[in-house]
Amino acid sequence: MKWFTKILIKGISLLGVVFTLKLAFSSGADSFHYFDIRAALLVFAMPVFVLILFEKEGLNWRHVTSRARETVFLDIASLRKQLSDQTSAATGQYSTSHLLKMTENHRDSFVRFAGGLVTARFNSEEISRLLAQRIEAEDHQWSSVGETFGFMAKMAPYFGMLATVIGMVKLLENMSDFTKISGSMALAMQGTLYGLVSFTLLYSPLLKLLSGWREQIRKRNEMIAHWFILVSSRAESAYIREDLHSSAFLDSNPETTAVSSKLHTGLKGNA
Repeated sequence: MKWFTKILIKGISLLGVVFTLKLAFSSGADSFHYFDIRAALLVFAMPVFVLILFEKEGLNWRHVTSRARETVFLDIASLRKQLSDQTSAATGQYSTSHLLKMTENHRDSFVRFAGGLVTARFNSEEISRLLAQRIEAEDHQWSSVGETFGFMAKMAPYFGMLATVIGMVKLLENMSDFTKISGSMALAMQGTLYGLVSFTLLYSPLLKLLSGWREQIRKRNEMIAHWFILVSSRAESAYIREDLHSSAFLDSNPETTAVSSKLHTGLKGNA
């Protein structure tokens, strides 16, 4: 059933490509002078159709959007304070039951995952490895989302140029018919305009927003993972709180930091 849905979506995308190109080569009507729907479809819809048509690996949009909401409603500073307040109880006599109560219905899904590993009594080394894998897998998802919007940001101006070329071709074809010149000129000029607008006002800010989200989520995941590893290794609560408020997770670079190495190093130093 899944493959049928995938083929159906790609078929609809192919029809969208054919319909958009057919509409682009049609003669422009007077109503298109101030807003040419052909240019808009070429710039804003065509990259989406092409992306879906040639996409090999689907994106887990539900996970990405849910993680974005968690970041908005529970920022890293609030989460750091929350973990700091729970440190004494998490390392106390009834640490397992407390962690279970704390993480069972927590708003952050990564906290729930890490808490499940600790309460299931995995050893610290295994927890470190599993959390590092989870961080890398989630970061890969955000990277894929960035690549998706990066593709559309790159292709939208190109399709704007295509609209301009088509408009000029239609203009030259209808030089003897002045009633069709304005529609062709509208397609040519608005294609360039929409291509520039889509990149500068839509995709470029969106890519910057996604990049910020990716970095923030990776930082918070590293902070959560380090806290749970220290808790599971029975480190002193004062040391855990001090480590939690250090700058270790404020300046981490997602492009240069090896998460698994960082987590294992922290574990080794507190064994």
